[in-house]
Amino acid sequence: MPPSPPIKVFVVEDEPIIQNLLSSQLKLIGAEVVGTARSMKKAVELAKTIESDIAILDVFLGIDYSFPVAEILDQRGIPYIYATGHPLQLDLNGRERAPSVEKPFRSEDLKAAMDRSFRLRKERPFTPPGMLRRLWRRLT
Repeated sequence: MPPSPPIKVFVVEDEPIIQNLLSSQLKLIGAEVVGTARSMKKAVELAKTIESDIAILDVFLGIDYSFPVAEILDQRGIPYIYATGHPLQLDLNGRERAPSVEKPFRSEDLKAAMDRSFRLRKERPFTPPGMLRRLWRRLT
């Protein structure tokens, strides 16, 4: 039986050293980084088109939060996890379905969070808000 293809990961992290460390840890667990972004502008741009199985989002990108990127990924059905160095300040803005890992993280923690994200996506798939309203109008 041929080996299964690696999990494709989109990484959004503004610190180059952490981004490199994250890429190395992902390789250790058999994942492949298919795209990276260090700014909100690039992250939003890539989130709209990138072909990935999951994303890892740094919560704070300089002065911006990565929540707009999470919204795009939600709309596309791509699971994600948050990475943060400030766990006590983490406000997921209503996105409780997204697991998080605290920096610095180990590859085991990263894999566990990725597994939780895949599992949660299967249990509670995202439904775009407008879709619910249109469905309700058709039924009533």
